[in-house]
Amino acid sequence: MIKVAICDDDLIVAQQIESAILNFDKYKSQLEVDVFTSAVELLTFCQKEDYMFFFLDIEMPSMMGIELARSIRERGNHSPIVFVTSFSEYMEEVFHLHTFDYLLKPVSEKDVQHVVDKLMSYLNMSSNRFVFEYNRSTYSLLYAEIIYIEKQSRQALIHTKTDTYKVNLSSDEIISRLDQNFIRAHNSFIINAVHITEFNSKYLKLSQDIVIPIGRKYSKDVKSFIVEMMRKTMGWIF
Repeated sequence: MIKVAICDDDLIVAQQIESAILNFDKYKSQLEVDVFTSAVELLTFCQKEDYMFFFLDIEMPSMMGIELARSIRERGNHSPIVFVTSFSEYMEEVFHLHTFDYLLKPVSEKDVQHVVDKLMSYLNMSSNRFVFEYNRSTYSLLYAEIIYIEKQSRQALIHTKTDTYKVNLSSDEIISRLDQNFIRAHNSFIINAVHITEFNSKYLKLSQDIVIPIGRKYSKDVKSFIVEMMRKTMGWIF
């Protein structure tokens, strides 16, 4: 599920936005919404939840929405932010925070759903996430979270440090949607080079002491790939 956070000190407005999102038939099975009326409460939840979208009221008594957005960014979360405001005068300032969009109050269901549609399109095109569907649910993983992908018949298992996800895609389809840090090391394995801790001609050792065999036909490409990666990132000379 894709988690969305709404923060507005006016609970009625927050619930209107929540209702518009959950009534959007196109995406309602993919989105989970948390509503907050306090910036402090949202920041507390941000420590344990990975929110993919934020809807923030600009004017709140305890902490202005712009200050809240800065705090979210300072915590390393770069998910899209949509500001909700009664005043267009804030627009120049909020766009300096790399915000995604804004909604003017009073908000309408149509406007909220239009923004959600743009957010979902952005998420699917985002260059640092692997977005996929399984059993009618949509998942979004940061590339850095993925340690390796294991092909099993028609399914693939996506392994992260904490979870394993299933997806019905071919190896070629998966590779085409990943970034330059991924390489196929074996007929059954695609690995994220960011997680390599040790390697030789026969195997790769990844984070959490995971050992992946290198297929004979992939050996030359894997070695060249790793050498080139080290040259770029460490300046090593081979």
